[in-house]
Amino acid sequence: MKKLVITALLTLLAGQAFAERGHISDEVSLFMHGGPGKQYRITGRTNSGDAVDIIERDNGSKYVKVRTATGREGWVEGKFVKVGLSIKERLPKLEEKLQAGRNKLDIQRTEYEDLNTRYSELNNEKSQVMSQIDALNSDIRRLQLELDTRDESNLLRWFTHGGLVALGGVILGLILPMFSRRKKRRDDW
Repeated sequence: MKKLVITALLTLLAGQAFAERGHISDEVSLFMHGGPGKQYRITGRTNSGDAVDIIERDNGSKYVKVRTATGREGWVEGKFVKVGLSIKERLPKLEEKLQAGRNKLDIQRTEYEDLNTRYSELNNEKSQVMSQIDALNSDIRRLQLELDTRDESNLLRWFTHGGLVALGGVILGLILPMFSRRKKRRDDW
C-alpha cells in the first residue's frame, strides 16, 4: 500500500514538474472529461482563455489532459488547447505597454513642440542678428567711403594750400624787390 501511495505521489509530482504551460483557445468554452474522449464522464468546464498546464497528450484520440489554475484536472480536445499565454493573459500586459508607449509619445510630442518653439525662436534671433550684421556692414562701407572721401579732401586741401603758399611766395618775390629799390639820389657835386 505504501508503495502504491508513493508511486501515485511521484507520478503526480512528476506530472506537475513536466507540465507545459498553455491555455484554452480563445474561441470556445469546453467541458472536461474524465478520460481521453467524449465517451468519458464530464468532470468540469473550462472557459476560453483560461490558463492550464498541459499534463499529458493522447496521440490516438488527440485529447489533452490539463490542469486548471484551481487544480482541477480533465481531458479536453487537443485542437482547442494552445501552447503559451492566452490573449486574456497577454492583453493586460499589452495594454500596459500601449499606455507606456502613449506616455512616451506624449513626452516626445511635448519635447518636439518645445524644440520646434526653440527652433523658431533661434530662427528669429538669427534673422535679427543677420539684419544687424547687414546694418553693420552697411555702416562699415559708409564709413570706409567717408574715410576715402576725407583722404581725397585732405589731399586736395594740402595741394590747394601748397599752391597758395607758392603763389604768395612768387607775388612777394616780385613785390619785395620793388620796395627795396629806392631811387638813389644823385648828388653831383
